[in-house]
Amino acid sequence: MTAAGSTIEPDIYVLDLANSQFTRVTTDSQSTLASWHPNGQQIATGSTSFRGDTVTWVRPLYDLRKREVLQRGEKRVTAFSYGPPGGYAVMTMWPDSNNSDLWIAHMDSLSKPRPFLTEPYDEGTARVSPDGKVVAYFTNRTGSTEL
Repeated sequence: MTAAGSTIEPDIYVLDLANSQFTRVTTDSQSTLASWHPNGQQIATGSTSFRGDTVTWVRPLYDLRKREVLQRGEKRVTAFSYGPPGGYAVMTMWPDSNNSDLWIAHMDSLSKPRPFLTEPYDEGTARVSPDGKVVAYFTNRTGSTEL
């Protein structure tokens, strides 16, 4: 709920910087993330279904009606970062606890993430470096949110 009492119904848009044209990528009014695939031709988006589970989709940029399930589960995905081909992707997931965790999946098997950082504090909004060798993320391990 917003301060005015209305609900937030997010969707993902792409802005073409060359001609200032907007393209609506999702129409479910529940999308929570957008992440470009390294090939620049696909975008990952996420949403929470009416059953309460989270679905992360990959959509070809130029045929947004087609989509492929990357991940489905009860853990809410709030951020997703592709790594380089042959490397790993990292996603922020909220399990049943109050703390967000980082999960990792090989780029060849994105639908099979496994725990990466699951500590008793928040870790999130991870980004994989272009060479795939390091991951930047935030944590509140020290009591303050830090990158």
